Amino acid sequence: MNRRQFFATTATALAAPLAGVTAEAKPVFQQRGYYLCFMRMPTFGLPVWREILDDKKRALLREQLVRVRAIADRHRDAAGGGKELHRIAQWITYQWTSEFTPFLTSP
Repeated sequence: MNRRQFFATTATALAAPLAGVTAEAKPVFQQRGYYLCFMRMPTFGLPVWREILDDKKRALLREQLVRVRAIADRHRDAAGGGKELHRIAQWITYQWTSEFTPFLTSP
């Protein structure tokens, strides 16, 4: 038996049990609706963000940023998973440049 005959025989054997079965069309999504996606709107300016972020939230974000910077420093020379953790923490730290620091300070 050559390759062509093998494929022909296998395809026939696999298709035989499905010969009498017909597929009924079903909708892709069983339930339709509207979904909310929360994201930061880049068109908002500093005054709008100051209204959105209260003092308590700003303090929490400042603490978290300090913790992320500590993680980046702690895992600077790590290997394996620690190296990946350093890379992610460093990326987050680099996102908070001096341009975005006013978002975390009190008005």
